[in-house]
Amino acid sequence: MASSSKYDVFISFRGEDTRDSLTSHLYDALSQRKIHTFIDDRLERGDEISPNFRKAIKDSKISVISFSENYASSTWCLDELVHILECKKKHGQIVIPIFYRVDPSDVRKQEGKYAAAFAKHEKHFGFENRMDKVHQWKAALEQVANMSGWNSLITRTESKLVGVIVHDIVKKLNFKFSISNVKGLVGLEKHIKGIESLLCIDSPRIGVIGIWGMGGIGRIIVTTRDKQVLSRVIDKIYNIQGLNYDEAYKLFCSKAFKEKSSISDDYSTLSKRVICYAQGVPLALTVLGSFLYSMSKEEWESTLEKLKVTPSMDIQNVLRISYNGLDDNEKDMFLDIACFFTGHQSPAFVESILDACGFFTRIGLWILHDKSLICMSGYNLWMHHLLREMGRQGTATVEGIFLHNCGTIKVNLSPEVFSEMRSLRLLKIYGFDKKNKCNLKFPQDVQYLPDALASIGMDAL
Repeated sequence: MASSSKYDVFISFRGEDTRDSLTSHLYDALSQRKIHTFIDDRLERGDEISPNFRKAIKDSKISVISFSENYASSTWCLDELVHILECKKKHGQIVIPIFYRVDPSDVRKQEGKYAAAFAKHEKHFGFENRMDKVHQWKAALEQVANMSGWNSLITRTESKLVGVIVHDIVKKLNFKFSISNVKGLVGLEKHIKGIESLLCIDSPRIGVIGIWGMGGIGRIIVTTRDKQVLSRVIDKIYNIQGLNYDEAYKLFCSKAFKEKSSISDDYSTLSKRVICYAQGVPLALTVLGSFLYSMSKEEWESTLEKLKVTPSMDIQNVLRISYNGLDDNEKDMFLDIACFFTGHQSPAFVESILDACGFFTRIGLWILHDKSLICMSGYNLWMHHLLREMGRQGTATVEGIFLHNCGTIKVNLSPEVFSEMRSLRLLKIYGFDKKNKCNLKFPQDVQYLPDALASIGMDAL
């Protein structure tokens, strides 16, 4: 069915048999699951179904047919049945039969009370030379009775029957959602499966699932970058990850090349550079792809060079939202991590350095993690490079020096080396040469050390 379906479920039923029992209980259970269901609330019906009812059937994703003792005595119900099968054939509508206190074989073969009902129909419509309509109803009953459905004579009690029917409908509605019909959403299927794994469909209680990830990664259902917001109101959290390479390539190309079926090798190579820069963030892929659309290769090259110096403000403005919500302690911690910790350091190492600077580091790291501004897993702490770029935009004041010594030629530092670095807080030199020696020679009589300097470290790797 198309994603524009007005109703999730249409229920076809014989009012005098099930209105106050199975149908009402099923409708209530579906409503509790927020499943939009159409039922006919009128006590009296005409001889033929109206155009509005035909449209309601067509506009539903699933039709549930409740066969009861007197279902076949209603020409209205039989016409509904025929129209439902037409929608199944033309539009792929899902049909779920329920056999409520009747044997499916009686429905299939028109025996028992169904035989009595059709004896009257044959007499009435035979007199009017309209037996083709009767044959059409019989064929429809036989077709539906051969489908997989639910039998109240097997699944007892009624509350259990309603429960398994609702479970079946929920599953079928999930499968009915066609990703191919949702244009522009790339990599959605794996996230749907991840969310489905957290759903307790069999549970009678209502649960809430939150989606958590860094800015620019999600807009599926309701997302937040702050894990603490979710922890207060939801039962389970789904941590949404970025796109893999193939997904990122597909999304970027859909924006940068639109409907083009082939891409030249030059543009393909340039595209890979953009994808590497975006590192799986859909926002970056979409913004940059849309910007580069119809540009020449020279303009692509220029844009990529510019990004090395000046990040895209459209991307930065979205990422900055989480940063703006921090207090001063966490803002300064974020900036230090963005500027000074470029690899996968351990949280304990980062904590030891930042503690020396007077931060409340442990709680600050968890706040940054919960707001999706850093990632912590086991012994690793890291930051997405787009967030790192955002943190590095700003003052040119030197507040930290982290220097790898291995590639450094021997340098003798002057006693006044730090005299112009009055804001220097962190100094770390690491990676000695093969003889475990430092190539930077510090003078014995350093004349000035900044008052702000809180941590000095010299480590071998």
